[in-house]
Order: sequence, then structure tokens, then C-alpha cells
Amino acid sequence: MDIKSSEPVSIAFAKKYLSKLKLKEETATYEQMQAVEYLDKFAKMDVKKADKLIKKLIEEVPNLDKETAIKLVDILPTKPETVRAICAMNKLNIDDLELENIIKILHSK
Repeated sequence: MDIKSSEPVSIAFAKKYLSKLKLKEETATYEQMQAVEYLDKFAKMDVKKADKLIKKLIEEVPNLDKETAIKLVDILPTKPETVRAICAMNKLNIDDLELENIIKILHSK
């Protein structure tokens, strides 16, 4: 199988996509079943809300790229240190004001 393109997606999107495939235990591979189990366990919101949060983060925090925004929405960190660590993994430098804004966006109702 050749990979023609690659794009980061949220856990919520992956869960919705795999659920559309309607995998059955008899026909699914071990890896597919493990993926479904993982996504069921760690998906914290539906795809609509996740996409809305990702878009809002990218719009309101100029230094944030899509991949980092997706990771933040998947994890929903509550502590500034966790947000800073996630951003540092992707070599993003964010200031304290942006840090507070990210946490506020992630946990807004």
C-alpha cells in the first residue's frame, strides 16, 4: 500500500471514521480492534466540538499550527506546564498570555 498523503486528525475524527467502517470483530484485524478500543477510551468529545476547538485555537493563537492544536484538543491539558511541553515538542515558543488563552479556549463551555 502506498501512502499518497498524510494529514493529522483528532482522536474524535479517527473514532468517527472508524465507526463508519462498522468493524466487526470477526472481520477486523487485531490492529483495527486495538485502534477502536483506544479511540473509545480516549476520545473526550465528538468530532464537531473537536473541530470547533481546533479552529478557534488556530485563529486566536497565531503561533499555533494545526498539528499542535489537534494534540492540545486530544489531551485537553489543564496545567500550563503541560501546554508548554506539548508546544515545545513541536518547537513552538508561546508566551504566558498565549498559554492562558489556550487553556481558557480548551475549557470553555
